Parts: sequence; C-alpha cells; structure tokens
Amino acid sequence: MPPKGKKKPPSTADRLNTVLGLIASILGIFLTVSTLYGKSLELKDGDEKTKLELQKLRDSARESAPQIDIEYAELSNDLFISLSDSKKRQDRKQNLFLNYPVIPNEVVDENIAIKPVSLNPSTSPDGDGEQRVTFLVLKNKGKRDAKDVKVTFERLALSRTVRVNEEKGKATGDYIRQIKEKAEAYSQSEISIPYPIETNQGVLIPLFVTIYPYESQGKEWDVASKAVFLPKTLGFSDPLDGSVKSENIRQMRDPVRLESGLLERG
Repeated sequence: MPPKGKKKPPSTADRLNTVLGLIASILGIFLTVSTLYGKSLELKDGDEKTKLELQKLRDSARESAPQIDIEYAELSNDLFISLSDSKKRQDRKQNLFLNYPVIPNEVVDENIAIKPVSLNPSTSPDGDGEQRVTFLVLKNKGKRDAKDVKVTFERLALSRTVRVNEEKGKATGDYIRQIKEKAEAYSQSEISIPYPIETNQGVLIPLFVTIYPYESQGKEWDVASKAVFLPKTLGFSDPLDGSVKSENIRQMRDPVRLESGLLERG
C-alpha cells in the first residue's frame, strides 16, 4: 500500500485517456473554427453576388428610364392644317413626330387652329408671305413612360410684328435677343402635360407664329403672334422610383429642311 496521505500516481491508461481527450478537444475546436470560417467565406461570396445582381438591376433600370429628347420644328400653314386631319396624320411614314398630339395654348387652340392675332401678317413689300408655326417637340426615347412632364417658359407679349434677321454667321440664339428687344411685357409660364408621355411617343407645344416674306429666302422672318413662348426648363418623373429629372432647354439651331413645308430647328 502507498504511504498514507499520498495520492496514487496516475496509471499509464489514465495518462493515455487524458492525452486522447486533449487531442479530441483540440480537433473539435479546429473543426468548429474551420466550419465558421467556411461559412464566413460563403457569406462573403454571397454578398458579392448579391451586390453584382443589384448593380445589374440598377444598370437595367437606368437604361430603361424615361428619356425625353428636345427638338424644334417649323410647319408651313398647309402642313399645320393637316394636323387636324387624323387620317392624314395616321398615313404618315416619315417625320412621325407630326402624329404627336398638340398641346393647346395661346398660340394654337384645342381644334388645332391658330388663334386670331391682331398683328399685321402682311410684312413683305408686296403684302405677301408664308405663314408658319414653330413648335417645341418632346419625344420619349426611353423604355418607360415619363410622368408629370412640365415645361417652363418665358412668355413675351407683342403689340406689333418683330422682324428677326438670321444672317449667316450670327450667334445661335440671337433670335431671342431680337424678339425680347421689341416685347411689351415679360412673364413666367408653365405647361403641364395632362398625361404621361409613353415610350416612343411625344407632344407638340406651339411657341409662336411666323411670317416668312417670299423675298427673304429664309434669312428673315416676322413673329406675328401676340404671345411668344420661349422654353426654359423641362422636368419629368420616373414612375419606377419617383425620381425627378430636370434640365435646361437649349435654343433653336439653324434650320434643316426635312420635307416640303417642314423645317427642323435642331
């Protein structure tokens, strides 16, 4: 028997069991850490995939967002009158923007007729000239409708015709200065389009009536409407997320003939 008060030394079997227990504990800890690390990697990998998918969705949404292009057009009186003929409009195969609805205002009424003006339309020496109407053309080239479309204008009031000279070499936008110099009054105006502009559709907004004296060869023209609308800004919203886009509207550019009676002003 061992002396009283002294513990019996551990046997070889006890030592072996202790060592095996330690090894098992270490292996368990290692496996737990490895498992947690692997799951962490999976989560990180999943997060990256999610980010990529979200970015793709954002890019897709951005590419399909409403996009309104701005143009100007001058229509001869005969071509303007044809706008009120629905059959003629439907039969058009070129310059399809002439099929767009006209937004009535002080220049053109709900029946697509020029409102009576008191300004003298006979501006050339022989009292003859070609009447035209200038429009702002808005086209939605995006893949979603454009909602809450609004255009702000500077409205000029005229008491007599204003001769505009667009000689070659003059700065773009000089027509605005020439009209403003003869305006009797200025005010701010806004037009709200009463419906969304669908993709590949648009609207025509009348700006003013002009008379081109036959002898002017297109270099000079008279503003003959009592009210003149000079576009300033365009705003609209995206129905997907409600975001609002606003931009300044540029001025008219040099005319380009598209067909008989129709000039594009950029």
